[in-house]
Amino acid sequence: MRLGLALTAAVFCLSAMMMTSSADAHMAFKKAMSKKYPEMKVTCNACHVKAKPKSERNDFGKLFLKELKDKEITKNFKSKTGEERKDYEKKVMGPEFLKALAKIKKMKPKDKEQTYDELIKAGEIKEITKKPKKEEKDS
Repeated sequence: MRLGLALTAAVFCLSAMMMTSSADAHMAFKKAMSKKYPEMKVTCNACHVKAKPKSERNDFGKLFLKELKDKEITKNFKSKTGEERKDYEKKVMGPEFLKALAKIKKMKPKDKEQTYDELIKAGEIKEITKKPKKEEKDS
């Protein structure tokens, strides 16, 4: 019985570590998107299908997957730790994501007349919304 509990705990811990690593990698992309569009609030579901495994992407996310698939950016990120990981995120992941975004934002979804860039700025892409404006405080 103890062996069973130990194995269950080990599997749980390993699963949690793997999920965190994957989420961390995608957070780098989310950060880059937020920097490119500082007036917008970006969530992971801008690219991923809500309540589904992160391997399932919506049409917007599939465009990024197509642009980045051969570069193994996420795989290389997962193998790094500490400062090396932060440096890789800043010098490799962010710039590669922004290169992909530069191509994608010029594209038009099948059912729209506007480019992705126009749709993002207008708050028309689900899970990329305009941040509420801060109200000025009375003096």
